[in-house]
Amino acid sequence: MIICRFEKSHRSANFEIRKPSSFQRAKSRFDNMRRRLPTWGAWKNKSGHLVVCNDWCNVSEFEYEGSVQEGTKIFYGESSIVTVSKDKYLKIFQDFKKNTPFKMGTSRTSPPNGSVGNWLKDNVTETAIASYVGSILIHEGYAIRGEDPSTIEFNNNSVKGLTV
Repeated sequence: MIICRFEKSHRSANFEIRKPSSFQRAKSRFDNMRRRLPTWGAWKNKSGHLVVCNDWCNVSEFEYEGSVQEGTKIFYGESSIVTVSKDKYLKIFQDFKKNTPFKMGTSRTSPPNGSVGNWLKDNVTETAIASYVGSILIHEGYAIRGEDPSTIEFNNNSVKGLTV
């Protein structure tokens, strides 16, 4: 951070470089969060406002805007954002058979072949977002966690209303 002081008597500016204080870092994080919210303080679902969820392993929280039917914008980490369109969600349902458990594939580096995480890396983004997408699908009732905690099953009935 560069701080400029102007001294009236000498009519010159002195510049010095300072490390941001903890208050300035917190204010910066707060401002970033506030910019991401469409309406500050509103936490509603399916109306363009953010929803707070836990990731697949319940290790961290993330936020998303929208819905599976509209497409989602996922906010995670300090300032990372990724968008998953409704077309991509529909393609997930088409490519993975209903009522069959599939590996979620939440590995950040190498999700197993045939997993939802691998499909997302190939078709949506190279960034590992399976832990977020799986949680969104469960939160909105399109899927359930399988008997094996690393698997997901898509609900047959909930997908019927989803169209392009």
